[in-house]
Amino acid sequence: MQPYRCRNVLIEGVTILRSPMWEIHPVECENVTVRRVNISSHGPNNDGCNPESCRDVLLEDCVFDTGDDCIAIKSGRNAAVVKMKMKNLLTGAGMESVYKADEKFELLVLERKEVTYSYFADPLYVFMDAEFNQYEIEKDDLEDVMKFIEDGMSDVCEATFYNDKVISVELPTTIVREIVYTEPSVRGDTSGKVMKTARLKNGAELQVSAFCEIGDSIEIDTRTGEYKSRIKA
Repeated sequence: MQPYRCRNVLIEGVTILRSPMWEIHPVECENVTVRRVNISSHGPNNDGCNPESCRDVLLEDCVFDTGDDCIAIKSGRNAAVVKMKMKNLLTGAGMESVYKADEKFELLVLERKEVTYSYFADPLYVFMDAEFNQYEIEKDDLEDVMKFIEDGMSDVCEATFYNDKVISVELPTTIVREIVYTEPSVRGDTSGKVMKTARLKNGAELQVSAFCEIGDSIEIDTRTGEYKSRIKA
């Protein structure tokens, strides 16, 4: 008896005598209940119940008299699996999980659109597309990029929509920002290996090369939030 990839399986009131091998062997099933089952098989390979790679298995009021294991839980270790790193677009939280290689997922349709930043009306950031349609997104949903958003910026961003609502905004991979304050440059240091703190127009701070000065424009990698290079005038 081998249900395969089934849900809500109920095996009840069954008597099995002298079976040549395994008796009940559910594979990759969910919510399996085995109730009032009597098994009497004394062969050398006779197991009673062998749930393999199953979830939520309940054995209740059963009698197993077998020649091998009465209950043998198999993990399915040899099955191909895929390890995935994911990000929740609604909360920004990251997670890792493992799935079977043939696991199926529901397809969600996301729309992407180019937008530019307009203004901030606490707690909402407002963006506009090429047709002058405005879209609002809360600052909590922009945590990853908020430190690089500033008034007057012209960067073309990409907004992601789900159910007609903006759920995230991504800046270009590389952006250019101006340094409004940093300590004086170290004379003679042009290697770029020595770093110091610099402040941008919106108050965000990051580490830049020691030869950078106030008024310099610098390139920033928005994926890491790190300084890339100074833009030569």
